Amino acid sequence: MTRLASHAFVAFGIFLLTSLTASAQVLPSFSTWENQRTSILNVGLVTGNRFGGFFTNRAPGFQCQNIPYPVQNGIILPNGAITFTVDFTACATVTTWKGQVTG
Repeated sequence: MTRLASHAFVAFGIFLLTSLTASAQVLPSFSTWENQRTSILNVGLVTGNRFGGFFTNRAPGFQCQNIPYPVQNGIILPNGAITFTVDFTACATVTTWKGQVTG
């Protein structure tokens, strides 16, 4: 391997590790998250600071359980928090969440 090719290979490796580290800080596309009340957020495609997906309510004491509803206005905020809205059409209610992604 030539010296130039060796440097290019090392530079590419550093670039790859840097991009993997940076992407770990963002809400990953096609990931699944569970909140403290066991409800599930299935994240779809993340584009920039926007994301889509489905939210399934499993919180005890609430209606409209175990039905996946589309996430609306999913946004990753500059401080690392996320916010999104769900229209529970079967229960005639709309809920907006804002919180931190951890884990």
